[in-house]
Amino acid sequence: MNERMVKRHARLHKTPAYKCGDKVLVRYRLDRRGSITPKRRIVLKGTILKKSKTNSMFKVRMVPPGSNKEIEKWLSVKDITNAGLFKGEKGKKMEQDRKRNLKQLRKKLYIPMTQDDHLDIFSSLGFQVLYNPNGDGNCQFEALTFWLQTLSIYCLVEALHKEIIQYLTENPDNVDGILLENFAAMPWDRYLASMAQNGEYGDQITLQAAAESFNIEILVVSSLGPDSTAVITPTSTIPMAQIQLGHFAEGDGEHYVCVQGDFQSDEQSIEDIDHQLLENRPEEEQEPQKSQKSENCSKTHEYKLQNY
Repeated sequence: MNERMVKRHARLHKTPAYKCGDKVLVRYRLDRRGSITPKRRIVLKGTILKKSKTNSMFKVRMVPPGSNKEIEKWLSVKDITNAGLFKGEKGKKMEQDRKRNLKQLRKKLYIPMTQDDHLDIFSSLGFQVLYNPNGDGNCQFEALTFWLQTLSIYCLVEALHKEIIQYLTENPDNVDGILLENFAAMPWDRYLASMAQNGEYGDQITLQAAAESFNIEILVVSSLGPDSTAVITPTSTIPMAQIQLGHFAEGDGEHYVCVQGDFQSDEQSIEDIDHQLLENRPEEEQEPQKSQKSENCSKTHEYKLQNY
């Protein structure tokens, strides 16, 4: 091609002018390290860092599949498109396809699950992860501190840890007189000394102590599914608020996060049904039903501590 044809092609097919900081979608070629790796490209999200003088090459920062580290790479403008073009329904479908293709790629290359994959477990259960504490062993106390701040109760993680240990020291048994040592699987003094250490994982005993100390109800959503959901309530008072925690079971990493979602226990649903039946009955039959319902509400439900 002569110079005249090159200028005509450039005039008809103008190169997109991306600016530094623009969010783009890039077509990333996988490294060909053997015949097992598929010889194709995948779409990744990236950010423009630099551009060449001719606007034909751009330096893009992105996270390659199977890695949590960002890389910077020069790419041709042919492998870049504006991320703003893919909004709405088209963008949602593209994001779903990207996640599905990424999962298939990880299975094919035997790449382990990432932290985001584990957090998606609670999303599938209808809960949104609000806060993910550090995985240093203090995740339960850090998650409790996050929720207490929303209730205008401000304290450091270390102070909350000491307060819960102090409560367990002064209250070695529950309201029924049963020693908590029976649920600790070790002598009580040894349990308190171990739990007082920094980085020691909190358990359901410490959650019950937090519920009693701050008069709150704690909903624990397990990664094992709805059947393993637990509700921890104060034994002698009506809780002033409910907080929600997500718990990764032993096989999923043993970690606590702060979640939020709609939850309705079986007791609540039964009460709603009883209320509807009561409204549909004649007036002369409603009084005995009300008295019977009040007797049922006066019964205390014993909560059994279970170790995760």
